[in-house]
Amino acid sequence: MVVVIWSSRLGVRRRVNNPALKTALVMRPSRNQPRTQINGIKTGHGIRKTGIKIATWNTLSLYRTGACQNLTDVLDTYGIQIIALQEIRWPGKGQLKVGKYIVYFSGMEEGHAFGCGFAVHESLEPYVKEFNPISERITLLRVDTKPLNIILVCVHAPTETGEENMKDVFYEDLSQIYDKLPGNVIKLVIGDLNAKCGKETHFMPMIGKESLHETSNGNGLRLISFAAAKDMIISSTTFPHKTIHKATWKSPDGTTCNQIDHILVQKRFRSCIKDIHSFRGADCDSDHFLLVAKFRLKIQSDKSLVNKNSTKINLEMLKDEKVQQKYIKYVGEYVKNVNLNDMDEDWVRTSKAVREIAMEHIGKMKC
Repeated sequence: MVVVIWSSRLGVRRRVNNPALKTALVMRPSRNQPRTQINGIKTGHGIRKTGIKIATWNTLSLYRTGACQNLTDVLDTYGIQIIALQEIRWPGKGQLKVGKYIVYFSGMEEGHAFGCGFAVHESLEPYVKEFNPISERITLLRVDTKPLNIILVCVHAPTETGEENMKDVFYEDLSQIYDKLPGNVIKLVIGDLNAKCGKETHFMPMIGKESLHETSNGNGLRLISFAAAKDMIISSTTFPHKTIHKATWKSPDGTTCNQIDHILVQKRFRSCIKDIHSFRGADCDSDHFLLVAKFRLKIQSDKSLVNKNSTKINLEMLKDEKVQQKYIKYVGEYVKNVNLNDMDEDWVRTSKAVREIAMEHIGKMKC
């Protein structure tokens, strides 16, 4: 007789000719499926960690009619959650909502030159803890992830033909900014570094062996020295791909392709980056290609974010004159002892202290 057996592993039915069997055994797959989303972000079949796409792109200019909308459409098409942008060319500092993305930017006070920043998908907006617009060439973005936060440093380095003094100042500033970052975070340096890294054997620990170029140029040597000093990996030159997927810039005549945009990560977290390669089909009227990294991490759950930020103070207690005078007394004592140095740091420290005083002497609101 013919027996039909369902194989849940292969997902197919098999026919078995066995006269000894008198009944048909049918095994069907379980309908219970593992979750495939965390806070609305797709994680794949049965994968509990969240994979997001972090990218970098020199757009040449977003100070053109329709350029910003075109950029967000491309990012949405390629499923990019966070992207570091160079040469935005918007004056001043701030943020702007365009389509499904929030653009954080830092430019020059006057004129439409340089400028860098980030574009973050609206689904990750609640997890953005800080945006620091340091200059038109360097900006920081801190994202609330667990077990450690991520700090992305968007950079736009001077070109290879630029003045040596300008290059020295840029890397000195970058080094000082990096050293001031907290130690218990994942740090990424990402952007247009105008650096060609080669395949020199003695640089293998920092650059791997998958670079597009055979020898490093001057900017490449500076970048490798920075990576070695900070115990980082130039991760964009460590993944094997076709040549067309390594190049990040193409000359106007179409004859020369270089790999000058890079993503650096600390050595201890190099396994967080699963792949990096460029996409030539993405178009925003730029001579640079979109460089995308697949990053594996865990983001904070919505519940933990709510619990962290939703503690409310019982302001009704301030109607009690004794409580009110006590609160004023302790806040006044704290303010007298504040030494004003940096406006942003002072504000963070003072607001935290005032909240702690309120929690102690006024109390929480009962749910």
